[in-house]
Amino acid sequence: LGIGGVLMTESINEAKSTGANVITLEVRRSNLAARQLYRKFEFEERRLRRHYYGPGEDAIIMELHFD
Repeated sequence: LGIGGVLMTESINEAKSTGANVITLEVRRSNLAARQLYRKFEFEERRLRRHYYGPGEDAIIMELHFD
């Protein structure tokens, strides 16, 4: 339905309007759909947090930097 994209657009716009330089988020490594959505918004995968969601459930830290 595109709800995730709408929410992401609004979140990015809000961050920019408050003067933020970067947005950081964690996403479950196995959540390929979410990772793909974030990449569409130019988020980059930066780090891995092992077992963040429990044993065997890693998180990927993603960042979006503003110019």
